[in-house]
Amino acid sequence: MKEVFQLSRKEVMASALSLNSDWEDSPLEALYVGDRSFAVLDKNWVIKKAYPAYKKWLNFQNIDKWRNNWDCDNFAYSFKSFLQVLHAQHNPYTFTERRKNNVKNTTDAESVAVSVIYYTIKRKGSSSMHAINMLISTTTQGFLAEGCSHQYSPSFFEPDGGVEVKLSKEEKDSICYINF
Repeated sequence: MKEVFQLSRKEVMASALSLNSDWEDSPLEALYVGDRSFAVLDKNWVIKKAYPAYKKWLNFQNIDKWRNNWDCDNFAYSFKSFLQVLHAQHNPYTFTERRKNNVKNTTDAESVAVSVIYYTIKRKGSSSMHAINMLISTTTQGFLAEGCSHQYSPSFFEPDGGVEVKLSKEEKDSICYINF
C-alpha cells in the first residue's frame, strides 16, 4: 500500500469544497466527513495495483460487471471499502498495541482520502445521477498540507472501468453528495 501522507478532516473538507467556487448555488445536499484523519494514497498505486486487486476480488464474488442490482453506487462504495480494508491491513496496530509494544503503523490515519460522490451525467439528450469515487491524491499542483511538502488535490475515478475521469465544470457544479 502506498500511503503518502495524512490530512485532517478540515483539509479534506477544504479540498472537496474547492471543486466549486459557488456552493450556495450548487445542488450539494450532503458532505460527510466522518473521520478525523485521512491517508492520502498515491494515485498511480490506486490505479495500477489496488484496482486490479479489487477487480480480482469482485470476480471471485462473481459481481465484476454492471447489472441492475450492482451498478455505479455499488462499485463506488465497494471500491472505497476495499481501499479501507487495504489501509487497515497495512496499518494493523491498535492504539493500545502501539503504546504497550512501542510499534508503529505507517500512518495512524483513521481512513483513506477517498469518497463516493454523486453528480449529474448527461448522455444523448437525457441526464441521470452517477456515482464515482473522488480521490484526494498527490499532485504537482494543488494544496499544501500543513507542515508537509506534498501537494494534493481531488481527482475522480470510475470504479466500474478503472480509469481516472475528468469532470467538466458543469459536472463538478452538479455534485450533490460527497461521503468520505
